[in-house]
Amino acid sequence: MGNGKEPPDRQEYLTERKLLIELESTAASTFDKAMLTLSAGAIGLSITFTEKIASNPICKEFLYTSWCFLLVSLLAILSSFITSQHALREQRDNLDGRYNEMDFKEKTTFAMVTNILNWLSISTFTIGIIFLIIFAIKNYKN
Repeated sequence: MGNGKEPPDRQEYLTERKLLIELESTAASTFDKAMLTLSAGAIGLSITFTEKIASNPICKEFLYTSWCFLLVSLLAILSSFITSQHALREQRDNLDGRYNEMDFKEKTTFAMVTNILNWLSISTFTIGIIFLIIFAIKNYKN
């Protein structure tokens, strides 16, 4: 080694790696739950708002657009659950193949799709909330 540092002990490396994987899994689970709760909650809140505060709403197109984006957010995060299962299964199979000295792909298609769905979920959620805020502002003074 050119930098003068000793390589980490293999067991220390594996322990640290396992911890990082567990933390990543916890963060992913928390993200999924938060997106489901926030998207569904925003839809529920908007329905309550139109019933209790703005019973004769104006600019309904903002509300409908908001609902569309929030529903896409919900569908994307729910779809990511399925693709995540497939991604984990493929990664496990790839790991088994590597262990048995077979071909090994670094990142599976399902892992990439899951990542796209997660980004789609957060993006559409954000857009949906923006339209919901515009709708609420336009109707709060009525």
